[in-house]
Amino acid sequence: MSVESPKPSENGTAVAVDDAPGDPSRPLAGRSLVIGLGLVALMVVALTGLAMSLAMARAHTTAEARLHTIADLRASQVAMWLGERRADGEFLVSSRYLQALLAKRSASDAAVRDQAQLEILQRLDDARRIYGYQAVYLADAASGTASSVGGSASLEPRVKDALAHSAATGTVETLGPYRDRDGAVWLDVVAPLASSDGRHTASIVLRVDPKRSLFPMLQAWPTPTESGESLLERRAGDVVEILSEPRFSTDAAANRRIPLGDERRLAT
Repeated sequence: MSVESPKPSENGTAVAVDDAPGDPSRPLAGRSLVIGLGLVALMVVALTGLAMSLAMARAHTTAEARLHTIADLRASQVAMWLGERRADGEFLVSSRYLQALLAKRSASDAAVRDQAQLEILQRLDDARRIYGYQAVYLADAASGTASSVGGSASLEPRVKDALAHSAATGTVETLGPYRDRDGAVWLDVVAPLASSDGRHTASIVLRVDPKRSLFPMLQAWPTPTESGESLLERRAGDVVEILSEPRFSTDAAANRRIPLGDERRLAT
């Protein structure tokens, strides 16, 4: 409690003097304020970090979901593209006109056989131009020799194996993408042909240049991106074969293998 005692001054005037000690609660109040502000600052930093962490997690989840969506889109596009190629082969297989010509290839008259062969190749050339194939082959089932329009007359062993398997199963199949002995990349549609009397006498090969349609479809990205790309891959044991052409690599299609456990490989 503060007590004021009047003290006389030199001129006899009374002066009031406060001789009470200072209030000890004032420094404690200041320290409490500093501590309170520090705690608030720490809470702000913690909440900011939590918000950034949640935002990053949300962004990662969104990006992952987007990649899965694009992967599903690409898978359906590739399946549809391959289905269209097989449908072309099935259309030729079911052609009664070709079946009748194939029967004539077995005629005893050489002139009839040659004319039938010529008309078959003309029909296949029409299909090549209409459907946009690089080349079409007619492989004889008995001799194994092949005639072609738009390509070389020789077929590699892997193509002959595919023709034999297709003939044995009676189904239209695809081969590739693969590289031939000259380094060119192809995808083949192989189909067995039967004559009008039901005998399997020949097979056809529809040869596609995947760089003209399939690879550009894979390289296109549905949203703006500098590095996003889709690759067509095939697992072979403990490695993955890159079948399509990466955006930032040349001459890699059907020519590059990556270990399955390589951390640099990203796939969805």
